[in-house]
Amino acid sequence: MAVIGIDLGTTACKIVAYSNDGKILSSKRREYTIIAPSPKRAEINPVEFVTCVSECMKSVVAACDEPIVSLSFSSQGEGFVALDREFNPVYNIILSYDKRSIEQTNKLRKRLGEDYFYKKTGQILGCMGTASKIMWLMENKDKLSIKPSYFVCISDFIISQLGFIPVIDWSLGARTMMLNIHTGEWDEDILDAIGIDDSMLPQVHRSGYILGEVKEKYAKRFGLPEGVIAVLGGHDQPVGMLGSGAYEQGEATYSLGTTETIVCKMSKFNEELKKYGLSCYPHVLKNQFVTLAGNYTGGILVEWLCKEMYTEEEIFDESINDTINDCIKRMSEIPTELLVLPHFTVTGSPWNDEKSVGVIHGLTLNTSKAQIIRGILEGITYEILLNYVILKENNINISSLIAIGGGTSSIKSLQLKADVLGVPIIINHIKEAACRGAALIAAVNTGLLTNYSSNWGMSDKDIIKIIPNYDNSKFYKSMLPAYKELYYLSKNINNMIIEKRNENER
Repeated sequence: MAVIGIDLGTTACKIVAYSNDGKILSSKRREYTIIAPSPKRAEINPVEFVTCVSECMKSVVAACDEPIVSLSFSSQGEGFVALDREFNPVYNIILSYDKRSIEQTNKLRKRLGEDYFYKKTGQILGCMGTASKIMWLMENKDKLSIKPSYFVCISDFIISQLGFIPVIDWSLGARTMMLNIHTGEWDEDILDAIGIDDSMLPQVHRSGYILGEVKEKYAKRFGLPEGVIAVLGGHDQPVGMLGSGAYEQGEATYSLGTTETIVCKMSKFNEELKKYGLSCYPHVLKNQFVTLAGNYTGGILVEWLCKEMYTEEEIFDESINDTINDCIKRMSEIPTELLVLPHFTVTGSPWNDEKSVGVIHGLTLNTSKAQIIRGILEGITYEILLNYVILKENNINISSLIAIGGGTSSIKSLQLKADVLGVPIIINHIKEAACRGAALIAAVNTGLLTNYSSNWGMSDKDIIKIIPNYDNSKFYKSMLPAYKELYYLSKNINNMIIEKRNENER
């Protein structure tokens, strides 16, 4: 018997088939093309997206030699697609780090206030949330040839393509900034402010809800056998935490992908975290909550660096990840005094600043390419260090970080991160933790497993623990005040530039 975990990420789709004892039977990864028609926009063609998922699935199913019982999903947050009445897309998928809806975010802030959004949805109001993006599309719907009937997140979209009505779980629903996380219902006041009603949104159920059996017509499209049971998954960060095996006290997940995020769990909603720009919303496990502390510009910034520093001939054909790993191998071995503000997209916590921009401070004619590579990785991790300090101040103590995601393939990068944070980083060699988490949800809720197990398909020999170099850690902590000051100086300069730009446009 086999189960399938589907991870619908920001830049790629990953699908893995597992045996009922947790062994990987087959897997496939496909990247989509990110469309950036202007600096503030980030989209994916939904037809290409479905094709990527379908081709991945067909490859995984063809290589799996055990009968497939069920499947479930891990979904990128905030990204969404508008659909017509037949669940066909009427506009491109708009991604989380798309910044076109700053004006709409300000309208929501003025109408309802930031406190309202946090108390109801557990989210810091910002343009990365789905709510303001939908509001933007509603204000521009006259430009569409077909008017939207539904707005769905990424996994809900694939659920509709498998022949079911769109359904969303509490964890992913919270990331839209529209779901009341205390009742599991769409918030009427927020929807009214956006200009939609709940008939245009997915049904809401808990993660683990049985969607049903995939009928032949839809199964054939994805290469699935008829009758496979589809199970509702959730937001990729808590699903990845489940898949990482971070079950013990003091363990947190360090997600290293397009974005970088520390995921911590807790037993109840903590409204105090709003002061520090930290979200707090339902886990995929009932009666638990998670907080995300991190940066929207993680691996995507290293990818940008590679594309700018390498010629087209030097970029690896197989995967950009191979190019990234080759780039990291070339970085300096010694901590740098470069300060890199990695705000090349919207920021995450604690700043939550939609206007901030990237900065590289400390360049001289003697600065090497190797130092720039290291400086960028240091800057990304300084953002995580800021969040780690805030979590500790709020009695959320982290004794170790379990690393997951594409960034775990470089030990050199992980050593740097352990040094900056001063915390051991564990690699348990779980490949595609989000897929594993989704597969666990599928297995438990269709009776293949009796409970969630951290050692499903693992052994102790799979675990590597990276210990910080405490001399390096001491250096990085001494640089943190200067790093924070760089943000404030950059913010002032950026505000001056924006003000001058606005004057010129008037």
